[in-house]
Amino acid sequence: MIDDIRNDEVLKISYKGLQGTGVEKMSEVKFTRHAEEMLIERKFEREFVIDVVLNPEWREEGEGDIWYAFRRVGERVVRVVVRGEEKPYIVVTVYFDRRLRRRLR
Repeated sequence: MIDDIRNDEVLKISYKGLQGTGVEKMSEVKFTRHAEEMLIERKFEREFVIDVVLNPEWREEGEGDIWYAFRRVGERVVRVVVRGEEKPYIVVTVYFDRRLRRRLR
């Protein structure tokens, strides 16, 4: 059951399938200081977040030049808040969006 797995384990499982598929596009995505802290605090792998930004399952527009990249991870949804319409994109923050989890059921 996905709920029995901690966040870091879920992301390692999800990222495992991405390795060796050209996710080396680090220069196309930059991270704010806050986003860097959230990677550590929430145990997201940098490469996973970059892949969500470059290949989102779906995307929503925000205000100004802010947009949101989403990806399902089991029964959960990762939301990446991104600034910029041109590369390099800037990741503002990343988190599991609990509201979307309820909507997907």
